[in-house]
Amino acid sequence: DYSKEFTEVILPNAYKNLPNIKDIRFPSSLKEIRTNAFSGCTGLTSISFPENLNKIEDGAFFGCNNLKHIEFGSLNVTLGMNALGNIEQYDEETKERIAAIL
Repeated sequence: DYSKEFTEVILPNAYKNLPNIKDIRFPSSLKEIRTNAFSGCTGLTSISFPENLNKIEDGAFFGCNNLKHIEFGSLNVTLGMNALGNIEQYDEETKERIAAIL
């Protein structure tokens, strides 16, 4: 759980290459995830984004090769280049939601 309840922005490279992060449920206050914030977090398997999230920048989750499932609070999210890494790695539900955003 990412429980910093009043966080609005996660800064670039904030959690880059931390293999022990497994699942993330972001606080409802979160609006932006910046460049490479969680890139290379190879232990990450699932994420839950809040409804207020409106931007995920380039490479934010690039290289998170075990990430399979993402819950989107809203489909009104701007995605940067490779923001979610390799789309083919995700389960079917997540792929459908990503396609709806793109």
